[in-house]
Amino acid sequence: MENDILEVIECALAKAGYKVLDGNKNSIIIRDANSDTDYNIRVSEIPG
Repeated sequence: MENDILEVIECALAKAGYKVLDGNKNSIIIRDANSDTDYNIRVSEIPG
């Protein structure tokens, strides 16, 4: 499930002009080329 969510996020960010630098099963690292700032985006399930 987390991989599906990250795939959707990754596609949206790429369309918005962000560069995907790296990733794993629950996070991706992107770069905003305009500000040269890197971000780590994590997705995790909330138990319940």
